[in-house]
Amino acid sequence: REVPPLTGAEALGLTTAALIMPKEEYVSQLEQLLPYLETRKAPTNTTHPRLLVSADILDNPAYIALIEEAGGLVAMDDIDTSSRYFWNDVAVTGDPIAALGERYLLKAPCPRMLFWDRQVSQIIKWVKEWKIDGVINFTQRFSYPRYFGLPYFRDKLADEGIPFITLEREYYFGNVGQLRTRAGAFIETLL
Repeated sequence: REVPPLTGAEALGLTTAALIMPKEEYVSQLEQLLPYLETRKAPTNTTHPRLLVSADILDNPAYIALIEEAGGLVAMDDIDTSSRYFWNDVAVTGDPIAALGERYLLKAPCPRMLFWDRQVSQIIKWVKEWKIDGVINFTQRFSYPRYFGLPYFRDKLADEGIPFITLEREYYFGNVGQLRTRAGAFIETLL
């Protein structure tokens, strides 16, 4: 939707809950939430620029909220603990073990698996599908696989004309002032 029913921070909170809650309880609560989301308008002041955030494990919605407070709308993500966790369905016919294996082997890959071409192709597809204006690569400090793939990632997005920035973060919610300033400056370039 042009105005999504959830902020990016709320969506990350929902997927993080899916990772840690008993599945039956989570599904029950999600089923109660979905009808409400059909008509809810997200508590956001902006619908643009629409951003995609790429990160490894990110379980703190405060980082996404920081980007949204700086003026962006996180409309899609490429995060282990979010879209990469649930994106591909598992086939319900045929051999269940083969279906599970296919789902895990063919899902949107994490950069640490060194399938950089598949990851970037998926991001480019999402940028077009979700009408994304820019990509924020939210690298956790000392995430060497993400750093190794960064030149490839940056160049492929540049070839497609996709604005891009890398912001380095801590595991804990730190260096907030610097992140807010850099995210805000990037968002201003997209307006």
